Amino acid sequence: MDRPKDRQHFYKDRTTVYLVLRRFLREGLRGLAYRKPPGAPRKFTPEMAAFVEERLAEDRVWTAPQLAEPLAERFGVRLAPKVVARHLRAMGYV
Repeated sequence: MDRPKDRQHFYKDRTTVYLVLRRFLREGLRGLAYRKPPGAPRKFTPEMAAFVEERLAEDRVWTAPQLAEPLAERFGVRLAPKVVARHLRAMGYV
């Protein structure tokens, strides 16, 4: 097969074909395994989770928007209340 037909067969852009071929030549079959694409680093850190747990241990009721404020003050990272709520669910609180 010639290269354009190879690309049509695999439904891939020329750049993708060359990247995969280069990875195969460098790493063998292991280079063809699926890899999760890198993304942005997580904003919610284990330290933040510990901080949230400390707040939730206090004798009061916290909402996600109320937790977002002290998190921003303490860690300098603004999280949307929706994101805080998602992490609360993942931690088993909601």
